[in-house]
Amino acid sequence: SRNKRLGVNCTLLSANEGGVLGLPDDRRGFRVDSFVTDSVGELAGMKVGDVMIEIAGQRVPAICTKETLVTMINSTKDNMDVPIVVLRDRKNLTLQVRWKR
Repeated sequence: SRNKRLGVNCTLLSANEGGVLGLPDDRRGFRVDSFVTDSVGELAGMKVGDVMIEIAGQRVPAICTKETLVTMINSTKDNMDVPIVVLRDRKNLTLQVRWKR
């Protein structure tokens, strides 16, 4: 299976940053810093500053790297809506992302 791309540049939150956003100790998130224009992430409605906390029902764990995120994304199915939960303004928002084959 080919690598899927969200088309976003993101940063893993520190434990401190996660705590400030109200995430429990065993969870983290990836903050969206910038986009590739017309990328899958942008088309799904992601905004700079959103924090991805769940991908296809899997929570972003406290111990993870960018590779974890890549693995989570690549394990999703093509041609189906994949829910990605982001924190925006301290509220959970579910965006539907779709990778076309």
